[in-house]
Amino acid sequence: MFFLVIAFPSAVVLLVEPAPGNNVRPTEDAVWWSVATITTVGYGDRYPVIGEGLPWAMAPMFCVVALFGALRGIVASLFLCRVKEEEDEILVAMRPLRAEIAAARSAQKPPPASPLTPRQPRIAIPTFA
Repeated sequence: MFFLVIAFPSAVVLLVEPAPGNNVRPTEDAVWWSVATITTVGYGDRYPVIGEGLPWAMAPMFCVVALFGALRGIVASLFLCRVKEEEDEILVAMRPLRAEIAAARSAQKPPPASPLTPRQPRIAIPTFA
């Protein structure tokens, strides 16, 4: 990961940015620029100046955003696994209770038939002619 996020962009910026106005000259400056970029500090003291270096400057930014997204996903999945285990334990504990409720319902007398027929409304609905 070090190579992908720090070493590779540093080397590319050094190779692509040979312009006289470039302020990323020695290797130490290139590594400093990479670290400042990936930590989102971005002091602005070192930066690529020509067009070919700018896409390579964006590469470590995207890599770090993807890395942090992956780490957040891993942490979230760890929490969700624990919640799933707790849900499974609760469902196992509920099975006997559901069986007991089903047995109680089957032993219960059926409710008496309603005196109302399905076509008989409970309240009178006025009609206007």
